[in-house]
Amino acid sequence: MKYRVEMLIELSRKEVFEMYTTKEHFERWELGLDRIESNESNIFAKDAVSFLIFKYNDKEMKMKMTVKNIKAPDKLEVIYEVPGAYNLCKNYFYDENDQTKWIMDVEFLFSPKVNIPKENFINKTKSGMQIFKDYALNKQNKK
Repeated sequence: MKYRVEMLIELSRKEVFEMYTTKEHFERWELGLDRIESNESNIFAKDAVSFLIFKYNDKEMKMKMTVKNIKAPDKLEVIYEVPGAYNLCKNYFYDENDQTKWIMDVEFLFSPKVNIPKENFINKTKSGMQIFKDYALNKQNKK
């Protein structure tokens, strides 16, 4: 399954990219994230592998995160994996009238196949992007 989601953020591309690719910021806006396990000095360096530990009620879910490609402040490609699911997110950041246009191309592969409507995934991605946008704007307004 593949789809694309776009969002405008009223900040510079440099600010958006920095907040999106910094561990300290990531830990604050990624919902449900309990901790990050990694031996990497920079979890957003090319080829860096980290494990994101999410807590839901009393259960933990461990997700492998691999940075496939990064080119500041234009592009970040990340692979997220849990048993039975592979998710590639290609994030592109463009200048657009003193704002940042953020485009995320998303690909999911499931084994076994799942019967969840694509729209549910699109809505979840939009929701996550909105959470980041709100965090970034709120952070910027506090400067």
